Amino acid sequence: MIRYKFTEADLIADIASDDVKKSRKQPWLVKAKRLTSELKKNPAKKIVSEWGEIKSVYTERQQGKCAFCERLLGKHELASVEFDVEHFRPKNAVKAWPPQETIDELKLPADFPRSPGKGKGYRLLAYHHLNYASSCKTCNSRLKASFFPIAGRHVFAGTDPVTLMQSELPYLVYPLCDFDNDPEDIISFQGYLAVPHEHPATPHHRDRARVTIAFFRLNEERDDLLEFRAKQLDDLLTKLELMTSVKSANRRKELWADIQLLGHERSHHAGCVRSLLKLHGDPDEKPVPKSRAQAMEYLKLARDYWRSKYKDIRQ
Repeated sequence: MIRYKFTEADLIADIASDDVKKSRKQPWLVKAKRLTSELKKNPAKKIVSEWGEIKSVYTERQQGKCAFCERLLGKHELASVEFDVEHFRPKNAVKAWPPQETIDELKLPADFPRSPGKGKGYRLLAYHHLNYASSCKTCNSRLKASFFPIAGRHVFAGTDPVTLMQSELPYLVYPLCDFDNDPEDIISFQGYLAVPHEHPATPHHRDRARVTIAFFRLNEERDDLLEFRAKQLDDLLTKLELMTSVKSANRRKELWADIQLLGHERSHHAGCVRSLLKLHGDPDEKPVPKSRAQAMEYLKLARDYWRSKYKDIRQ
């Protein structure tokens, strides 16, 4: 998981641009404000689906990737069917997490963070632009559903996602904009496997990593994620190996630029690439980082994993 670096002002400008592009008679944010006001006056009022209109805004900002698992699904209009507009804080209901079936499936230890709170949901955030993310259907419909685990207490009457971050202490990480922690300060990678950051800023940061990894099954049951991460790291290792055999300074510079692209936010599973690059460092760096040997071990394990998945085809 990575942060998609843009501000709320950028997002508002994108939505306004989308209004023009789609010739809306009423700006989407104006309509959202009106609908929220109506919900305040009549809490029982039905929430109507309007967020699909701006799905492309989030898909574009997220470079066509799921906000949580980094699967690359595409930014073009035809790919929109692959995405859901995910409400970070559920709009209709919140259930306690983890349910017993998840505890049993993942064999969660007794000290694993729990969020027993449940309730009616964050109805006043149903139309808030900072409560959305573009998510694959596995992360949203199958896993996220009506859960929103937190360390604090749910403030279902809340109207501002930014201030709620401080009071509720969510376990899940919101990777858009700049008001939540950077996911890369919370979740790291040992090869193709997601792990809590080695040096979390606080115990809550470590708990956020543990919950986010388990919640979205970033390691368990989703072989597609592991395979594509391993393939990215196999490509990374191939390019790093090539750099060791190239003497031309210009060619080495080109290869290093290609390596950097593997960790660009447009690349799928950039998080694991960035994590390994931090360990490995620039091949021309002197002195050699002590962590490079560990990076090479992780990269070779990823290569072995990738090749094992296609052993029958390679033979």
